[in-house]
Amino acid sequence: MRPFHETITFCGMNLQQRHALRTEGFLLINAVAGSGKTTMLVGLLLKALMENQTLKLEHFAVITFTRKAGAQLRTRIRDAMEKEKAAAPESEEKFWTNHLRDLPGAP
Repeated sequence: MRPFHETITFCGMNLQQRHALRTEGFLLINAVAGSGKTTMLVGLLLKALMENQTLKLEHFAVITFTRKAGAQLRTRIRDAMEKEKAAAPESEEKFWTNHLRDLPGAP
């Protein structure tokens, strides 16, 4: 598995987002609307899945304030996974396929 910092998701982030994703341990994201919080949540989720391949989407609970925001987040996660799968070496395709399969039922 390639390192997260080589992914399309990571390379598409700004400097502050990349710095935050390199942080180990607890991370609090507190920012105004439109500043990239959803992008960070998607990045954190993908990074966790890549760095610990025993984790599954069912091990996460990503909580939003509205159903609309939850649906948007799920769409952004799916889009990011599909991009990573398309760009991934053949050895990673099954990894992304399995997570994409599990995404509709994830909490």
